[in-house]
Order: sequence, then C-alpha cells, then structure tokens
Amino acid sequence: GAQRPHGDFRCLAAGGGIVAMSSSESDTIDGETATSMLDADKGGSWPRKHARRLAVFFVAVPAALLLIAVTPGPAGEVVRSPFPIQRVLFVGNAFTYVNDLPHQFASIADSMGKNVSVANVTLMGCTLLGQSTPFNNHTTAMLAEDWDVIVLQDHSLVPLLQASREAYTYPGIANFVAHKGRAKVALYLTMPYENGMKDPCPGRGHPSNAGCWPEGDLRSYMQPKCGNHTFTYKNNFSSFACMGYGIARAYLSVLSSPSAAGVDMVVPAGLAWLLIRNFAIPSDCRAAIDAMYAEPLDLELSHIEGGGEGLVASLQLHALIRGRPDIHPTKVGQYLNALTFYAMLFGESPMGAAQPSCEFTCFGNDWLDEPPGSMQPPLAPNVLQALQRAAEGAVRQCGELCWPRDAVNRSEAQV
Repeated sequence: GAQRPHGDFRCLAAGGGIVAMSSSESDTIDGETATSMLDADKGGSWPRKHARRLAVFFVAVPAALLLIAVTPGPAGEVVRSPFPIQRVLFVGNAFTYVNDLPHQFASIADSMGKNVSVANVTLMGCTLLGQSTPFNNHTTAMLAEDWDVIVLQDHSLVPLLQASREAYTYPGIANFVAHKGRAKVALYLTMPYENGMKDPCPGRGHPSNAGCWPEGDLRSYMQPKCGNHTFTYKNNFSSFACMGYGIARAYLSVLSSPSAAGVDMVVPAGLAWLLIRNFAIPSDCRAAIDAMYAEPLDLELSHIEGGGEGLVASLQLHALIRGRPDIHPTKVGQYLNALTFYAMLFGESPMGAAQPSCEFTCFGNDWLDEPPGSMQPPLAPNVLQALQRAAEGAVRQCGELCWPRDAVNRSEAQV
C-alpha cells in the first residue's frame, strides 16, 4: 500500500495512490496568484476552482527499480551506471504540477515494465529557494523521508540571469543538497515559452505569494536596472528557440558551479521541446547568450524524424487562454517532459511507451473554455513516436553535458 506523507493532510482521492493537500488556510492562494504563477506575468487567468495550492501529491506502487546514468560511449554506445531506485520526489511549481508530471513519469515507467513511487511538493509561481527548508514546512517534512532521486525545478525565469541564479538558484539547490540524504539530485531543465519572453522587465510577483521570493522579485536583479531601456530578456530570450537555449545554458552551467555542488544530473526536457519542433538556435541570440558565460556551450541539436512545426501545430504543447498562447504544458506537453525524465533516469529509449496518462492535476488545453479532464483521445502512432524520439534525442544529444562523468563515477562509488 501507499505510505501516507507526513504532515496535516486531507485525503482527496484514492485508487492508484494518494492526493494530499494541506488543510491550513495559509495554503490557499487566490485566482490571480495562481493565474500569473509569477511565471506567466501576463499569461492570463487560472480557473479559480483550481487555484488552491497542491502541497503534496503522492502515487505509490511498491517495487525496486534501477536508475541508470546516461553518457555517450564509443561508437554511440551508452555507458550506464546503475543504482537502486524506488522513490522519486519532485519539487517545483506549475511546470511540475500542471497535467501531472510525476504521475505521467510513473505511468510511462510502468508501461515499460518498471514500477515507481513518486511524490511532489509544488507551489504556484514559486522559486526553488522559496520551497527550501527555511521557508517551507511541507518540504522539510518530505525531505525527512528517504528518497532515491530528488528532482528540483526553479521558477522558469530565475536561472536566466547570473544575479538571480546567485540569489535564488544556487542557494536553493545548496539547501536541498544539504538535506538530500542518499538521494541523487536531478535538475528539471524546463521548456521555453511558446513565443519566448516578451516582457523586458518580468517577474513582478504577487503580494500573496511573497514568501516564494524571500530575496526580492526578478526586477531587482535586472542589469541595468529595470526600465524602458532594459532589454536583456527581450533581446536574448524573445523567441521560443532563443529562450530554450538560454534555459539550457542556465541549467547546464549549474553543474559546473561550486555554488551548486552536489547536483548529479540535468534532465533536458526543454531540449526535447526544441527537437520536436526541429528548431535551430539562431546564431545572434546564441552569441549574445554565450557572452553571458565564461565559455561557449558545445551543444548542437540535430533534427529528429517526424518532428517539425506542422506536427507541433496539431499537437498543442502549450496551453491556451481563450485561444491565446499560455506558458504551461498541456497533457501532451507534459507527456514529452515525462518521456525525457524516463530516458534520462533509466538510460533507456522511451520508444514503445504508453499513451499520455494524466490522473490527478489535469486541465483542458484551454484554461477557461475547456473543462478539466483525464485525457483526450489517444495520439496517432506517428505522433507518439515523434514525441518519444524527441525525448530520446534530447538525452542522447545532451550526453555528458547533462550527466558529467564525475557524477557517473560518484554514482558507481555509492552502489
């Protein structure tokens, strides 16, 4: 049976697992807070009936698993470093919560002959630091349990700038590393926005969610200071491909930072979104983003069979707000993320995985005009295979950038 998470929770659903919410009044947030998520900034409305914070979500299926590190070997072989895995904790915000990334990952694993127990601690629009133990009692309770892997997802914009990384991302990661026990730490490299970041001064935040931003909102970290002539975001990250490269650079840079020592891997979900659309990184924004770092990034993405804009237009990977693009993933978009987690954590191709399966925190493709639901009709075989190839390709092409050999060696030493 499933183990009940610690803390003051009400059971909301039963069956394959538990959905638990904190019953304290402080865990509710109003519709506007859930709307912007601090990710969305101008992203539209979140239905009020879904605006209550999910504190902990847990699905448990007993079994022992094998986690396999992936690095490219000679002649395209895969070098795998196994260590046991039974339980995975996801920590993040709406990019984890919306359309049920933990459950979709567990469902894919189950369809491939592996059972996995997953849990998450999520807070809308929150930074990773705001979710850490000094600021979040739910996180503290969950970290007291025993985990094999802890997945960390920061606010979608925070890692893009060095100043906000230093104020939020690095100390947030350091806190989780200090409390991880024997767990491996994996960073969730998130997907870019549908049309990139258009606001030159994003991240104002919302007063009722101030606890998520203990070091001040993003505007205080803009250089030069936020104003009419601040174009760092707008110039460097204003398209899907450029923002995708910027997020990849940010998360991959963490692996080499002494300030975030103890991270074992990066799961390149955002790269899978670039691959499914067969996007090339424009040279001008690539050069501008590389200039923000000490050295360039040796990352080249090759197109995948069956991908492209025509396929993606029919899929709708980003949700809509009354027909306008939102920044959050649809069920299919979250399925692509979950496939990438499977390929990275298990070191296996996700080809042949089951259809998307959303169970607990599922939303319509248009927030306001479609009711929540479990899943749409099954995807066509060619679409399913293209998504699986994109996830497989993201992990393979990222290679040692996402799991350095020293991390593999550390994992082998702990077996």
